[in-house]
Amino acid sequence: MRQLTNHRGPSAYAKPLRVLLALLFMPAIQAWAIDITVDVLGDPTPDGCTPSSCSLREAVTLANILSGPDRIFLPATPGVPLQLTIPGDDENANATGDVDVTDDLEIIGAGVATTTLVQTAADRVFHTVMAREKRLTLRGLTIQGGNNTIMGGALRSESLLTSKMRLL
Repeated sequence: MRQLTNHRGPSAYAKPLRVLLALLFMPAIQAWAIDITVDVLGDPTPDGCTPSSCSLREAVTLANILSGPDRIFLPATPGVPLQLTIPGDDENANATGDVDVTDDLEIIGAGVATTTLVQTAADRVFHTVMAREKRLTLRGLTIQGGNNTIMGGALRSESLLTSKMRLL
């Protein structure tokens, strides 16, 4: 059997091989699947999220459908909150009541003083139904309202085993 060598000897291949193996086994860096911008302040009956018309509920529905982590950007609306108004509970399809999150998601407001999300229907604000390794991150927004007589007020997590939630 012939040994691979070059003019520097057999060890010259060891370093590039170690670098290649390190890159192959390096943990993947989290890449966002899509960024979604909310521009509808109300809570219309979900009809799909388009670049020119997207409510929070529609944005979360789109993020739930897409594989991988997504980000939703909420606008600054000083004095005019984003409202969740569609009544209904006990469903996990994000059609009524609370916002049902089923996959990795980060919701980013423009700041706690300028982005407010208010639940006006008789349900909680967020409901997570996702696998243990998934995460919901809420950043830069104020949450108001949320009412449920069974479990949770503003948030209920039904994630398997443990919940990974970050409020920033």
